[in-house]
Amino acid sequence: MSGVTGVDVEHTKALEAAATPGPWVARPSPMGAMLPDEVFASGESFGRNVPAECHQREDAEFIAHARTALPALVAAVERVQALHTPVSLIVDGKPYGTLCRECTDIDIVNAWECDDGDPDDGYIEHPCNTIRALETPK
Repeated sequence: MSGVTGVDVEHTKALEAAATPGPWVARPSPMGAMLPDEVFASGESFGRNVPAECHQREDAEFIAHARTALPALVAAVERVQALHTPVSLIVDGKPYGTLCRECTDIDIVNAWECDDGDPDDGYIEHPCNTIRALETPK
């Protein structure tokens, strides 16, 4: 699913799945650069299957942290998106609008009360503020 803060979530998931398994930990390499610890722990010889090489410890620590944090953040975004799915409102057999399943008070919809502009009436159109916030780049 794309659009989330300008990031293509499906592409990000594919990149993560193809990457060397984590977690990674930054540590100095024999050449003075910083490498994720899994390169050494995996038994791979130096120079093979090296996911990153950095000359700044902070960069290596960020890359190592991102290996675990990125999949968790993508999963969190997907859980929020799954809650805030669109649902079609049909009135007298005709499409009336698209509501957010999570934000809309289903009792209001079942009572056929329509949107009169009152933000407290429980009738929230999709995309709701949550989805719009996810889709708005920084």
